Amino acid sequence: MIEVLSALTFLMLFSASIFPILTIVYEERLAIREEEKVLYELEETIHHYISTSTIKMSSDEAIVINSEVVDNEFVRICAEWVAINGRMYERCLLASK
Repeated sequence: MIEVLSALTFLMLFSASIFPILTIVYEERLAIREEEKVLYELEETIHHYISTSTIKMSSDEAIVINSEVVDNEFVRICAEWVAINGRMYERCLLASK
């Protein structure tokens, strides 16, 4: 009987410590997928700017796209968003004018 109770206690403690870790890992994986999606959209915006000289705004309202001229030769286009893990991210790409 004591062996069963100690095994059950060990299993409960193990589960209680592993579940939060798995939740954090899952949120980070989702944040990485979200970052890949934003980088793909940022790359589409760069290609649109190169071909038309206008900035294409994001279709997702959670992603803010900014642009600024750098050294009169390049345009820096940046995407800002809050990921599913609650952190603020910003990624930028350069395009020639």
